[in-house]
Amino acid sequence: MSRMHNISDIQMSTLMKWFDVHKRTMPWRGDSNPYNIWISEVMLQQTQVKTVIPYYNRWIRNYPSIEILANSDSEAVLRLWEGLGYYTRVLNLLKGARYIIEHYNGKFPAVMNDALKIPGVGEYIAGAVLSIAYNLPVAAVDGNVIRVFSRLFALDKSGNINKTIESIVTDCYTYYQPRWVNQAWMEFGALQCVPKPVCSVCPMNASCKALKISKVLNYPVKKPKKKTPVRTGRIYIVQQNDTVLMLKRHRKGLLAGMWELPNILEDEEKHTDFEQKHSLKPMECIGNVKHAYSHFKVVYQVYLAELLKTWNSAGWVESTWASSEKLQLLAKPKVHIKALKQHGMFFNS
Repeated sequence: MSRMHNISDIQMSTLMKWFDVHKRTMPWRGDSNPYNIWISEVMLQQTQVKTVIPYYNRWIRNYPSIEILANSDSEAVLRLWEGLGYYTRVLNLLKGARYIIEHYNGKFPAVMNDALKIPGVGEYIAGAVLSIAYNLPVAAVDGNVIRVFSRLFALDKSGNINKTIESIVTDCYTYYQPRWVNQAWMEFGALQCVPKPVCSVCPMNASCKALKISKVLNYPVKKPKKKTPVRTGRIYIVQQNDTVLMLKRHRKGLLAGMWELPNILEDEEKHTDFEQKHSLKPMECIGNVKHAYSHFKVVYQVYLAELLKTWNSAGWVESTWASSEKLQLLAKPKVHIKALKQHGMFFNS
């Protein structure tokens, strides 16, 4: 590898001194339990640290080990995850725990190829667990690390930029432990080399190639951004005495296994057809709720509705009439929580 893609001893010393001063306090920081590191890293995917901390603490109280998680019910783990989003993550955690029990005697493996066989574990998660928990010389390249190295070396995305960065990071383990090197680079990207950084106070500014050519904001090089499609639909709140109709989704696809209000997306089925099929009579529109998923945004009109016949659960696994107490126990997507709250049905979530 060319020397221009090496981190110098001075840069490493600067980074580690910066990390010692600025690193955030997190409940998993300094932990070497591979299970705890695995849970924290999965939660941190596409989610901010401040949002994750209470979820992490609650999770570890309820599921303190792989064995306990593996023996848990999917409904319960979904409920604990409610509001954190990207629900495939939690279902993969459950599958992963059961896989580890079956294949690795209940312990997260310390070998990359074995770790990659666990459901939901990719190269980043595997690298993070192996390096932080086991102190193995394996890089953990997340979006923050890509941003830092893209700017330091003015890297474009030709070839495999992740592999290039992995090579650079791996060379940093000569004088410092891999677990702390990886965390230091990730923290530097999260706190200092942010999308819109203040380069004048950056301890790495003298050696940053992107800064030298006045193109910091051009790195990392981004693909042309596609316009996020906006889908529209309706959510129906159907009440019977002091209960509300809730439906359980299938185990595959978006929001798998979650409980939700009757709803329809107009690009899948016209609301008039949906209402006729399910004997729904919309009464009053009480407003809109919005939510952004990874590849699209959705805007639902929220309707109070009357059910004219027995509910037809076609498209869902099952239905239930839920009291306010039962609603607490059902794992619900955030957009449906918004709809219920808009109707004045406030509850803990």
